Amino acid sequence: MKKTLTLISAMLVVAGVMATQSLAQDNNKGNHGSSRAQIFRATLAPVVSVQPTATVAGSTDATGATGETGSTSATPSGRAQWVQNKKRFNGYVKVRNLTPATVYTAGIYENADELGCASATNTLVGPPSIKSITTDAAGKGSTHAHGRLSAFKLDATKSYYVRVNDATGAAVLCGDLKLKTKKAKKNKSHGKSDKSHGKSDGKAKGHS
Repeated sequence: MKKTLTLISAMLVVAGVMATQSLAQDNNKGNHGSSRAQIFRATLAPVVSVQPTATVAGSTDATGATGETGSTSATPSGRAQWVQNKKRFNGYVKVRNLTPATVYTAGIYENADELGCASATNTLVGPPSIKSITTDAAGKGSTHAHGRLSAFKLDATKSYYVRVNDATGAAVLCGDLKLKTKKAKKNKSHGKSDKSHGKSDGKAKGHS
């Protein structure tokens, strides 16, 4: 009788451990799934017809020429990133070499007519919480936006770009907002199997 009870107790303990491990694995899978995010990135370049090369203190141009005030010319540039998961979004826009102590606005535009920054008809779609950019003495600045996905979401099947505008609404910097894709992993197992096959063939021949 005692042996039977001991055996039953042991079986219950093993079953409990297996159930706990299974629940932990399910939780890990669930957490992994919820943490997956879509990442969009853009490299911002000058809209030449609107924004000339800015003169910024502490920067250098291709020739290294220096003006009378001790400042040098540099090409405006910037970058943007947008990340969204199942619940929230988070994004930023950073600029450099723009006119110092100046206010700019930034936003995401849907590229409906496929003309991108050259379009006169594409409209601003968001995000709703992004603030203006005020550059510092070196012409650098940034802005950030975050919130719930229910308020704003990018559609991965559509085309977007990020635009930075001056006080008149004219485009200064612009760049396509592209979805980051995962690179396909190389299958190394096939090469290893070929090598092992070759070794086995060699040994077989030598043996015969």
